[in-house]
Amino acid sequence: MAKIITDTEMLDILRRDIEHEEIDDYDQYKELLTDIGKIIAKHHGGVSKEGCYLEDGQYAVAFEIDENVPEDGGVYKDYDKDVTWKDGEEN
Repeated sequence: MAKIITDTEMLDILRRDIEHEEIDDYDQYKELLTDIGKIIAKHHGGVSKEGCYLEDGQYAVAFEIDENVPEDGGVYKDYDKDVTWKDGEEN
């Protein structure tokens, strides 16, 4: 029988992966971030890049603007405030 996992339970699994290092293999974790980035870009616009390790001990995914990002920058406007996306362009 299949397990039914709700949306909030899936969020909990991802939170555990990210906050509690459920995945301890560097390459597998980068792949997880890459996959999450693709999902974000698919549903919010933009082009996601490969997951990477930053010098400050964090991991990240870079996103580039495309024609599917809302004019106001969409969900991306609240993050990395050094880069502004507006009206379909990087400002």
